[in-house]
Amino acid sequence: MPSHYHLLVTLLGDHRLPRVVQKINSISARQINAALGREGRLWANRFYDHGIRNADDFCECADYIHHNPRVSGLASAPADYPYSSAAFWETGRCRWGEFDPPWP
Repeated sequence: MPSHYHLLVTLLGDHRLPRVVQKINSISARQINAALGREGRLWANRFYDHGIRNADDFCECADYIHHNPRVSGLASAPADYPYSSAAFWETGRCRWGEFDPPWP
């Protein structure tokens, strides 16, 4: 997505989402600005979060993230977007159940 990004993450230890997002934004802004030969703010000062409650919610969120580039007209299929994990999911290289979810 040219103007934003989506993440589906599990925070480990004492990591807090606002700090993680700030670090991602800071590092990526420096790298993108350097590649484009520009300076200044790249990302907005806000983010939206959603706590995953169960396996169905996880899958719904992953589907939304994977289909977002297609819905936005950036790819004809989710797996065609080069910055997406959709191809890994579709080929079975990344599946639900390969990690321990934080809920019972």
